[in-house]
Amino acid sequence: MTTRYEGAGARDTRLTIHAGGEEIGYDEVPEGHIALAFNYDEVFYIQGTPDEVHQLLVDAIVKLDRYQALQRLRGGTSDS
Repeated sequence: MTTRYEGAGARDTRLTIHAGGEEIGYDEVPEGHIALAFNYDEVFYIQGTPDEVHQLLVDAIVKLDRYQALQRLRGGTSDS
């Protein structure tokens, strides 16, 4: 089985946070957790404790910063 990739434009994607006990589609966010939802044609969400979701976002920012720094070193722009 291969992994299926789907994409959405950053400008067209809304972020929402759902608290424990809230319904998100047919699911319910467990108490003590939150769901970070990416809303575009479909909704994809990542569920975890607030600390887990925070760490995921910190990791994403670190990766983005590294990518942008590498692009600058190569003479490109961070927008490419």
